[in-house]
Amino acid sequence: MGKATQGRQYTVVSGDNLSKIAKQAYGDPRKWRILWKANQTTLRSSDPDRIYPGEVLYIPTDPDIAKIDAELERPRSDEYIPGKEPDEITFLLKGKELGLQSARIVRTMDTVTDGFAVEAYWDPTDTKLRDLIKPYGYDEVKIYLGGYLILTGRVYIVSPTLSASGSSVALEGFSPTADIADSTIKPPLEVKKVTLKQRAEALLESAGLASVFDADEGDQFDRVTAGESETIFDHLLSLAVQRKVLISSTTRGELIFYQAQIGKSVGTIEEELPPYEALTAEFNGRERFSSYRIVGPTPKKKTGRNALEAIALDDKVPRSRFKTERVSDATAGNIQQAAEWRRSKQLADALTIDFPVSSWYAPNGSLWRENTIVTVKSPTIFVETGFDFLIKRVEYIYDSRGTRVVLGLVPPQVYTGDPIEEPWK
Repeated sequence: MGKATQGRQYTVVSGDNLSKIAKQAYGDPRKWRILWKANQTTLRSSDPDRIYPGEVLYIPTDPDIAKIDAELERPRSDEYIPGKEPDEITFLLKGKELGLQSARIVRTMDTVTDGFAVEAYWDPTDTKLRDLIKPYGYDEVKIYLGGYLILTGRVYIVSPTLSASGSSVALEGFSPTADIADSTIKPPLEVKKVTLKQRAEALLESAGLASVFDADEGDQFDRVTAGESETIFDHLLSLAVQRKVLISSTTRGELIFYQAQIGKSVGTIEEELPPYEALTAEFNGRERFSSYRIVGPTPKKKTGRNALEAIALDDKVPRSRFKTERVSDATAGNIQQAAEWRRSKQLADALTIDFPVSSWYAPNGSLWRENTIVTVKSPTIFVETGFDFLIKRVEYIYDSRGTRVVLGLVPPQVYTGDPIEEPWK
């Protein structure tokens, strides 16, 4: 079998997919889009998940990749509205723009739902406005900041208010992926010999959701089992944790499976200099544990073996603090990885610092985005010489004070599995 090599052609064999080929050619399965962009006009299927044995792919070289990357970064026609001011928010409900008094939009890299809460002008006697805003419509919303699409969602909560100062209506919503966070799994509850991607596609089809798989698919699970009251998301998360994969949503409302990126910093924020704002941080030692124990299933057959188990340590916690969790789908080959990833997820919550900034835009001029790196110099949070944080959450704010954001910052290694660097240590 030939090897996928940059600058050469590669013939697809049985069992191949673009992620596997990208991992072989570039060492990074997330570069499957490079292969797809370079070859999509010559492949039989318009679905990047379907390539066939015998098809021939060209494996782009580094110069080719730079050109393709530039094309991939261009916003699609539905992702950009030209002519908007940088600090302008555009809220489209069922395709019609709605005037806002205030807004908060949250995007995260490690939860399945992104959300929004807005307050709109409200006149109950306006029949067109009443038709546009109706309870229980689950109507589609698109939110743009400076003309760039930041969230596609649906309205789940409508709260009209009448007071002495007038009328208003609050709308709250989430990306469509909220449905799998709320809905339980339909039978069959147990399947055998499936990958994370295969399991996700089967469950998402019943929920009417599209997905993007931007991670290494990993090995098959021998058996996966869900509880009757388990939600689709909780079930997929329990599998994703064992493959060191994060689950979130795209700006178009799709479910995305991916891995954290440790790339170039989008710039430096320095204490007392714009766009730095006043902040209050909290370092809570009760949210960390010295040992994380994962217990897997007990073998059904009497083999003399006990249940599988593994322990991951946090050696920076000097106290004996122990946490145990049981999983139903671990195997001897991945239970240690599952324990280490559970520790990382716990640390991602424990080590998050909420950091307010007085602009929607990073120092490099781009909108703040989750899953990017920012350098912070702030004696207040013990990083006086500077530290590169990963942005795990961005909360965009629009109100009478103007525009600003709150960044959720963590040490990058909490999502990569590498030893965690803590600046305050």
